[in-house]
Amino acid sequence: MEGIREQVTNCMVAQRNEPSPSLTAFIVDHKLRPGSTEEAKFVAHELRCMNVQPRILTLDWVANGIDPASTVHLEHAARRLRYQAMGKACREHDINTLLVAHHADDQAETVLMRLVSNYHGSGLQGIKAVKPLPECHGMYGIHASGTPRDTNEADPTFDRILLEGGGVSIYRPLLAYSKADLVSHCHDAGVRWFGDETNDDKRFALRNTVRYMLHRDVLPMALRKSRLLEIATKLRQEEEGNELCAQQGLVGMPLELDMRCGRLLVRDFNISRFTALLTISKDIKIRAIALRRLLALVAPTDTIQLQDVYTVLVKIATQAQSSFQIAGVDLVYDNGRRGLTIQRQMPNARELKAGVIALTPENSAQQTCALGPSAWHLWDCRYWLRVSHATSIEEHIIARFLTPNDLASLRQRLSDSEKVVLGEALSPVPGSLRYTVPILVLQSPAVEQGDPEVEKIVALPTLGWSIDGWYQWPMDDALGTGRVQGGYWDVRYRKVDLEATDHHDSYFQTTCGRSSSS
Repeated sequence: MEGIREQVTNCMVAQRNEPSPSLTAFIVDHKLRPGSTEEAKFVAHELRCMNVQPRILTLDWVANGIDPASTVHLEHAARRLRYQAMGKACREHDINTLLVAHHADDQAETVLMRLVSNYHGSGLQGIKAVKPLPECHGMYGIHASGTPRDTNEADPTFDRILLEGGGVSIYRPLLAYSKADLVSHCHDAGVRWFGDETNDDKRFALRNTVRYMLHRDVLPMALRKSRLLEIATKLRQEEEGNELCAQQGLVGMPLELDMRCGRLLVRDFNISRFTALLTISKDIKIRAIALRRLLALVAPTDTIQLQDVYTVLVKIATQAQSSFQIAGVDLVYDNGRRGLTIQRQMPNARELKAGVIALTPENSAQQTCALGPSAWHLWDCRYWLRVSHATSIEEHIIARFLTPNDLASLRQRLSDSEKVVLGEALSPVPGSLRYTVPILVLQSPAVEQGDPEVEKIVALPTLGWSIDGWYQWPMDDALGTGRVQGGYWDVRYRKVDLEATDHHDSYFQTTCGRSSSS
C-alpha cells in the first residue's frame, strides 16, 4: 500500500481547510504483500465516512512485464507504476492537482539518502513541495499537456500551432509536519491510522534502513533529522531566490519563438551585460538558470544539466567563438545584429532512429474504416502529434525527421504548382534547419517480398503542408464521418514553462503555411 496512513491525513486536512473542492482519494494497492487488498478496502471505507470518494488503483505487474520476485530495483519499478496509475486516474477524473502527504520525516530520509548517494549542492534540497507528476513523460494530459492555448488569437486568418499547457502537478502540503504531528492530528480527530509493516522492514529498501537509523538517533548530530531539515530548507530557499532573480532577468527581454521549427530568437542580446560579473559565484548560477530557461523552450529534452550551461556561459563570456552546442541545440550569436539564436541541432544517427514513432498501431487486428483520432504522441520532446486515418491492416502512419532524400522524392512526385506550395511552406525554415522538423509518412507493404516498405510522405505538420486528401485538424474538432482516402493531422508545441510569458506576448510565431489542397 502507498501511504495509507498519510492518505487519510491528507484528505482530512484538505477537507477541513477547504471544504468546497470535490475530493477524490486514490489508494494504490501494489499487491506486494498479503492483506494489501483488504486494507485498501478498509481505507476506502474510512474515506467514504469522511465524504471523500475513494478509488482503489491496483497495480498490474504482469501487464507491465515485471516479475516482482525477480526485479532487482523493485522500489523504482513500483514508484514508476504507482505514479503512472495515479496519473491515468487523474486524467480520467479531470484532476490536475494531486495532493500527497509526504512529511518532514520523509524529507529528512530523502536528504540522508542523497548524502549516501554522493549528492551535493542543490541535490540536497530534498523533496519539492510542488512539481510535475513524475514518471509520466510522454503521457498526454498528464505530462505538461492537455490544456492547449492559442497564442495568436488576434489573427485568425492563418493556420496555427497551439501551445500546450496543463498537466498534473503534485503538491506536498504537509512537508512542515512530522509523522508524529500527523498521527496526533488523526487521533484527536478520531480518524483511524493505518500502518504498513513493509516500511519497517530494513531488507525491503534502502529508505527503510535510513528510516530505522534516523528514528533511533544512532547517527552523529550533523546527520540527525533536525540538521538534515535545516540543510534542505536553506538550499531550497537559496534555489528559490536564484530562480526568482533569473526569472526577473528575463522579463522584458525581446523573445521570438517560431513554433514551426522550434527556433528562439533573442533580439538585442547584450552579451557583455549578460556575462558581466561571472566571476561571482552566485551571479554565474543565476545567469546559468536564465540561459537554461531559454534553452528549455526548444531543447529536445526535459533535462538540461546546469553544469553544462556553466561551460557554455564561460565560452560566451570569453567570446572565443560565435556558436555553441548544448542539450541538442545550437546557440548562434550574431555580434553585428546583437541577436542570439537558439535552435534544434541537426539530429545525429541515434536521434534519427529514436525520432521514428508510430502514430497508428502496427499490425492492427482489424481494418479501421471510420475516422477516429489516434492517441497523442510526443515527438522529439518538442511536438505533440496525432492523426486520424482510415488505415488497413497492412498500413500504418509514422512520424520521423525530414531528410534531404525526402525532399528530393517529393519534388519528383509533385506537379509544378504543388512544388511552389511546398517551397512556400519550407521558406520559414531555410538550410539545415528544415531537417529538424517532423514529417508524417504512410507506410504500406512492399510490392515484392524482401523489398522495403513503400513510404508515402503525407504531411509536414509544423509547416502546415500536406498532400491532396490530407487536412489540418479542424479547430472545432469535427472530423466528419465515413471512409475517406486521406486523413487529418494535428500538431501542438510542447508546454513552455516560462513564468513571465505574460510579458512576452510577441515572442510566439505560430503561423503555418497552407496545405497544397487548400
